[in-house]
Amino acid sequence: MKIVLAPEGTEGDIRPLLALGLGLRDAGHTVEACVPPDFIDSFTSYGIPSHPMSIPVKTFMTMHGGMMTGKTVRTFKPMLACFETVVDGQFTALEQHAGNVDLIIGAGLQFAGGSVAEKRGIAYRHVVHVPIIAPSVYYPPPITRRVVFPRFVNRALWAVYALSMSLLLSQPINSRRRKLGLPPVTGILRFFVRNMHLAMDPELATWPPDIHAPGLSQTAYWQFPDSRELDTHLQRFIMQGPRPVYIGFGSMIDPRPYRSMEIIRTAVKRLGIRAVVGQGWTGMQLQPADDNTLFPVCHTPHLKLFPHMAAVVHHGGAGTMHTAGLSGVPQVSIPHLLDQYYWGNRIHKCGLGPRPLNCARLTAGQLAEAIQQAIENPFYQENAKHLGAALRRRDGVAEAVKLIEQAG
Repeated sequence: MKIVLAPEGTEGDIRPLLALGLGLRDAGHTVEACVPPDFIDSFTSYGIPSHPMSIPVKTFMTMHGGMMTGKTVRTFKPMLACFETVVDGQFTALEQHAGNVDLIIGAGLQFAGGSVAEKRGIAYRHVVHVPIIAPSVYYPPPITRRVVFPRFVNRALWAVYALSMSLLLSQPINSRRRKLGLPPVTGILRFFVRNMHLAMDPELATWPPDIHAPGLSQTAYWQFPDSRELDTHLQRFIMQGPRPVYIGFGSMIDPRPYRSMEIIRTAVKRLGIRAVVGQGWTGMQLQPADDNTLFPVCHTPHLKLFPHMAAVVHHGGAGTMHTAGLSGVPQVSIPHLLDQYYWGNRIHKCGLGPRPLNCARLTAGQLAEAIQQAIENPFYQENAKHLGAALRRRDGVAEAVKLIEQAG
């Protein structure tokens, strides 16, 4: 088959699709990608031809990420401001590069893939790593920090969310659909839930029983097979004492990086432990005096790093959460936005770590207490080990390739 991958979002949306692309290519299929400009090199460096789509994600997050951090409804304000540009860029890229293919696979905030596939008369699959994209009475939509409500409240929240999404997206999407000669979409949310694939292990999340949209499927998570080795200086730091803790927040932007670094430094000092600090997109910087207890990393293979950690402190992104789970270590979640609140709750509910912390009100004392619980509570340690063993028995990419070929 000829397949175009079209993920839109941060690294957690992009890397699983790269993993799938490599799996599909190894199975003999022809794979290309349309991705945000700042992820072109990620695909081309592995030999997958790629084309720029939409706007650079890091630029958007740098401009608006600080405003979005720790918010719920307000998270959508900056996103909405650029929706029209994003949607237009997605349609333009896919119309140009998905003309002679058999399948389009979108992910994250991909809004054009289903319409372009409909026009071409080809199949479309939309990949998610969390079920809360689809309306259900079992959870609220990703606009609330709190994730546990009575079912009637969830139902009402989803009604408001569906109306909001229709008001915000109908015009830019239907404008481009008219140019393609397609009828307008009514009920944007129902339109996007069709043919949705959940790439996440069932121990961590499943489709709830009240979702009956056509074409739903699920496999294990698509872990990217990062072959890089750990930096020798990092390896030396790890071996110099007891297992350190990893603290990092991936693609999140921190509006107060110096304050956050001071919180981390104080918490680590209070516990008398060492930490590997993932700087990511946060802007956090370490000082030379921190070298004995804090080790900074930028782009390091988490699959190689996390098994050496006593615990992993992170933002609640699906990819980081799954990698920590695969590594069999306890977790501390500090959600920043959207589905990360869901994952923070799931981490605690699955017995993998303490309750999630509020990133906007985080203190050194709270962080120290949560880390101490994670590294000292045998309940979290045992559950993390059992989960790691279960996740390592699966190959989500192989499952997905087989599913695609059977449907093809």
